[in-house]
Order: sequence, then C-alpha cells, then structure tokens
Amino acid sequence: NNTTPSTAVHKPVTMSQKQGKQRNEIFVDVVERLTMLFSNGGYVLNSEIDGCIQLKSYLSGNPALSLALNDDLVVGKTE
Repeated sequence: NNTTPSTAVHKPVTMSQKQGKQRNEIFVDVVERLTMLFSNGGYVLNSEIDGCIQLKSYLSGNPALSLALNDDLVVGKTE
C-alpha cells in the first residue's frame, strides 16, 4: 500500500534516507466540504462545495512541476 494518510500534508518537512538515496516524493491532498440544506420533504434547497488543493513537496533541488486536472473539471459554475 503506497497511500499516505491525508494528515501527511501537515507533517514537518524532513529528509529521510532510503538505502542511501534521498527520498523524492510529493503529497497532494484535495480537501472538499459539501454543505447542503434540505426541505422537510427531502428536496435540496441549497448546496455548496468548497475546497482546496494542498501540496507538500519532498523533492531534492528545485525542479519545475506541473499539476494537471481532468478536462471535465468545472470551477465557479452555478446553475
């Protein structure tokens, strides 16, 4: 299992050695909060999604990085 818990982004940055080599890892957390208001009949009256992307880098040096998101991602659209 290569999955790290979502709390890893809050750990201090430390460089650990793995068989004499420096560890090169990036941890990406997508944190979302969904708020919904329902009527007595069970219908959605209001809904809101709020979130952020948190990144913790353990890369050696200063490499250029790119973050790609799915093409179907919609930000800021309301119906």
